[in-house]
Amino acid sequence: MTEVSQVDRVMRRIEPELEEPYFMIIERGAAKCSHIDKGVTLDEASRTAICRGCKQVVDLFDALMNYAESERRLVLARERVEKFQKEQREKNERNRARMKFVRKVMSSKTKWKGEDSENMEEDGHILTLDCGHQMDWDRTLVPAEATCPTCRTAAKQPQQQPQS
Repeated sequence: MTEVSQVDRVMRRIEPELEEPYFMIIERGAAKCSHIDKGVTLDEASRTAICRGCKQVVDLFDALMNYAESERRLVLARERVEKFQKEQREKNERNRARMKFVRKVMSSKTKWKGEDSENMEEDGHILTLDCGHQMDWDRTLVPAEATCPTCRTAAKQPQQQPQS
């Protein structure tokens, strides 16, 4: 065996190892894992906390502080959501007071145009409102609420005084 072939054999054997660097260098100023919002794995046997982001052992007190901070942010977010929902309920109540003729649709019946069964097309709906009145609805989709024209007209007409 020649010297060149022996060198080739050795190089082929160690070549995969040469592609990976022997040392991993963390440059100064390079972005390191902050261990915040990554989560930790608690190892009960060794009583350590391991960062899920970088797989390094984290100080237990730091892990507890990060957990407490995330819980605090969660509580604040929940309070903001509850405040927003309360404001929306109040806004809806104010709008409901201004729209006193809006009624819930209790049922609907499809209207058809065309005489024979082959040429029948949908021509809207007849809505029954929670006030008991019915109204025509010429659109395809049935609404959850609608303004009752009968109630609105009755409110605009002056009340007749009983004659004595």
